[in-house]
Amino acid sequence: MKMMMTNELPAEIMENGIHYTLVGDYYFPTCMLADRSPNGKWASLYERYLQEKHPHEYVRLIWADELAALLESVQKECEERVEVLVREMAEMEGVNGEMKENEQMEWVRRMEMICGRVEEVVCEEIIG
Repeated sequence: MKMMMTNELPAEIMENGIHYTLVGDYYFPTCMLADRSPNGKWASLYERYLQEKHPHEYVRLIWADELAALLESVQKECEERVEVLVREMAEMEGVNGEMKENEQMEWVRRMEMICGRVEEVVCEEIIG
């Protein structure tokens, strides 16, 4: 009886501190990315914008491990801008605490309209 010798290569190896995965007959470095999922509406919108409009920059940010920090920065900047604009528009249009107490439904309606306009402005200013 003849024994068959198998020279199967391991699916993964670690060499010089780098993790490699076998693909076909070759080992390629395994790209291990940190959790970079965006936290928030604005970060998600900006990530989608980068993917669609600037795919090369998006990939560069991933490889440079800069994407998560950028998305966090965009999220914070947008939240701050929304807060300021909502406060300014509400003040200019007379949507205040007194209206909130006396005309709750009107206050809600007008605040929703203000928030919608503010989100459009912020999208245009920051997201692109």
